[in-house]
Amino acid sequence: MLPFTYLLINFFSVLVPVCLSFEAKIKLYKLFPFIFKAIAIVLAVFVVWDSIFTYLGVWGFTEKYLCGIKFLNLPLEELLFFICVPYACIFTYEVLKYYFPKPFVGFNFTYLNIGLSCFLLVLALIFYDKAYTFYTSIFMALSLIFLRKSPFLPNFYLMYLVTLIPFFIVNGLLTGIAFDEPVVFYNNAENLSIRAFTIPVEDFIYGGVMLIWNVYLVEYFGTARK
Repeated sequence: MLPFTYLLINFFSVLVPVCLSFEAKIKLYKLFPFIFKAIAIVLAVFVVWDSIFTYLGVWGFTEKYLCGIKFLNLPLEELLFFICVPYACIFTYEVLKYYFPKPFVGFNFTYLNIGLSCFLLVLALIFYDKAYTFYTSIFMALSLIFLRKSPFLPNFYLMYLVTLIPFFIVNGLLTGIAFDEPVVFYNNAENLSIRAFTIPVEDFIYGGVMLIWNVYLVEYFGTARK
């Protein structure tokens, strides 16, 4: 079982969303062309980022939990992570958007975006010598600035909050909460060494960057099609 650990984590993270994608109300299958196009674009960017950080030793992977197939210095399981997790979160986003089309009515997200962007930029400037902290903070800040007027942001924030529960489970397993060694290990010299259980706090920002662009592109392609 050990060589299939990461594969199984990916499999179970996406199992329920895939099974419910053909549910009569949500009909996620109708968005498949937009979803897979969005995932492919974000995947291409994150594979490069991930590969560079793996090469530089910012993080790494424990071989005994992997099947052994690699691409651009990355295990197959890591590539699948960039497909399975965004798909599961896009599914959650669409479900929440169906049942709560206008969340946080009356809340001004402009100030939230400005506040988060400023905080992340300051964080990046203070910890410029820590690669994981610096780049995740910079990329998330720039993403929020670029997308600050996007109408999908309230729905995105709701999805992000809801998916924190499965995030803790999946990332907790990957960072060693249930194993003798972590599936994915981190060089603490390149991060703040602050963890939520076993999860580096930078993972919350990294996941935010990945998900916000997946959701944005799905919305963009869907709007362009209409």
